[in-house]
Amino acid sequence: MNRAACVVLCLFATSAAAAGWTHVGRIEAPCCFSGSPDGMKFGTAIAADLDTSSPPKIRALYVGAPGFSINDGATVYPEAGIVFVFVPVDGNWQVTTYLQPAFPQAYGHFGAAVAVDSGVVAIGEPGYDNGAHADAGRITLLNDRNRNLPTYTPPQFDGLYFWDSTVDNGRFGSSVAVAGDGIGTNGTGNWIAGGAPGSSTGCSALIYFGDDQSWDDKGSVCGATAGDTFGASVGVYSFGANDMLMAVGAPGEGITTGGAHVYHLSGGALANLSNLQAEHPGQFGFFGTSIAIDGQRLYVGATGGDKPGTGRTGSVTLFNPGGPNHYTLDGEVFPGSDAQAGDLCGASIHVNPIGTDFAMGCPGSDAQSNGEGFARVVTPIPFLGGTLWIDQALQMGSLPHGADDMGRGVAVVGDHVFAGAPLADDALGSDNGIVQIFGPDELFANGFD
Repeated sequence: MNRAACVVLCLFATSAAAAGWTHVGRIEAPCCFSGSPDGMKFGTAIAADLDTSSPPKIRALYVGAPGFSINDGATVYPEAGIVFVFVPVDGNWQVTTYLQPAFPQAYGHFGAAVAVDSGVVAIGEPGYDNGAHADAGRITLLNDRNRNLPTYTPPQFDGLYFWDSTVDNGRFGSSVAVAGDGIGTNGTGNWIAGGAPGSSTGCSALIYFGDDQSWDDKGSVCGATAGDTFGASVGVYSFGANDMLMAVGAPGEGITTGGAHVYHLSGGALANLSNLQAEHPGQFGFFGTSIAIDGQRLYVGATGGDKPGTGRTGSVTLFNPGGPNHYTLDGEVFPGSDAQAGDLCGASIHVNPIGTDFAMGCPGSDAQSNGEGFARVVTPIPFLGGTLWIDQALQMGSLPHGADDMGRGVAVVGDHVFAGAPLADDALGSDNGIVQIFGPDELFANGFD
């Protein structure tokens, strides 16, 4: 590429990334619940469910606080965990209810992972002790029975299933994923995947919930070698009641090089479809730290992704369906402006369900504070018959913040990004967490008027 073309391209990319996003609000960790005032870690996990309107809007926002301590009379369950459910009210976000483990346990960390689709909610509790099996983990499955009502009614929940493990230190529920069109009216069911990366090699399991709330255990798959942490991340994409794709990250595979694996159903059982690595695999890449899948591509986060000339900023690698391995490398997306080694980009990924972009969390990013964290929105830009992926850093700038770990959890829906900052301090105590909200910059949206 000649110098003039490079200048034009760089200016084009810079202007595309610069326009559009600014800080528009926050969701603070709710106070005055029966729990300890410190260490809630609100924002560790974030999930958004959409309504049935056209175009769809956010019906409810689920925010995990796995460090929340539950007080039950004289009994205290430290870090039992909780998930808060928010609904939009007059342009703000209001707590409508909260979800707790049916039988809380100390250090269960309920809410360490949260996923939702079409009203079906999966909540991971990786520290759950199943009898004598310490840290075996479990996943609580719930259904929002009001989602399909003809007029908006806030979520109310029916319990579906307690999905647990008997593997010592398996930490089942460290990752969760849900995909489908719901159960109940006009639904055909949902696929739910859960990861147990703490077992020897790590494993991932799949279950299907039908429209009649019956369930079908499709079994599990595991890593090949001790330390693979297979199941540290999971993603699932539904083709309906009879088939799906399950993606599993194994960031410890190959002595921390990492790997990603895709499965589908063959004869009703899980069958391996693809085994994938980074474009330039290497030790400490941690490829597979996070993972997401949709109908267009597979997204794999690697917090040790090595950006040429900068260092281990982290990255997200994109794969397109097709080719002899069923997935073909599309490219590796590194953070752009202000990128530094240690950013941990790719710690979290969320694909916009009503857009073409995706968000990646970079909780290690430094600016005014070390470890304050960024979120980044990555947008596809057509160029010369191909696609450029241009990112914009979303950060707090001069607004009040500290070493908040922002980007540990992210969600992007339409033109809003929700970035969890679980180590943010508040008036009640330290590490209670906050969710920062980024949206359209009105200066650009109004054409400078």
